[in-house]
Amino acid sequence: KNQLNINIKKQYLQQSELNTQRTAENIKYNSIKAYYDILEAKRTIGVDQESVSNYEKHLTNVQQLYTAGSKPKSDLLRSEVSLADARQTLIKAQNDYDVDVITLKNIIKMNRDEELNLTEDFQYIPFDRQLADCLSYAAENRKDLKESQIDYDVAQKNVELAKVGYKPTVSASVGTSWNTQMLPSVSNHGYTVGLSTSWDIFDNGLTKADVASAEAALDEAQLTLQQKSD
Repeated sequence: KNQLNINIKKQYLQQSELNTQRTAENIKYNSIKAYYDILEAKRTIGVDQESVSNYEKHLTNVQQLYTAGSKPKSDLLRSEVSLADARQTLIKAQNDYDVDVITLKNIIKMNRDEELNLTEDFQYIPFDRQLADCLSYAAENRKDLKESQIDYDVAQKNVELAKVGYKPTVSASVGTSWNTQMLPSVSNHGYTVGLSTSWDIFDNGLTKADVASAEAALDEAQLTLQQKSD
């Protein structure tokens, strides 16, 4: 029973280390993603600003043609609506950019009012790994998958631990004693050795219930591991 508890604690320690590593990986990933989200939002603003400029020029031309009587009123209204929509899209892109900047600052613990200078632009690098290689690498390196595997291993040990209640408990003891006498003698020293066994066979079904509960937890851990693997 003690050995099982020791092994379980060791696995929990290993799980905590894996969780720390996974947290560090997530922070790194979120930082990189937030950085490129800013770059993407910045380019989107440029595209939307250019659209607004084009619609403004187009509206100017339509207004001149309408004034000259070459364009109907519907074309003028359609151009005004298109420009309004483009301006709305630009405002949304600018808001998305502001949100992305704040998100990155929160992740890397920057002050909200502190100036943020991006030093690297986006570059597309082709990813030529095969899907099978990626899945194999993930199965070997995903920390959260290993955590689920540990949960399953611990659940198995908990079943064994619950079944300990069916077994007897054995205790051994060794003792020494010393009695003073008038004259020195080898009989001054005494030794005792004891061995006792106890077996609780009437526990009102408590052990059986513990085993059933542990087995249910094992089934749940197995399903969670399978889901994580999928």
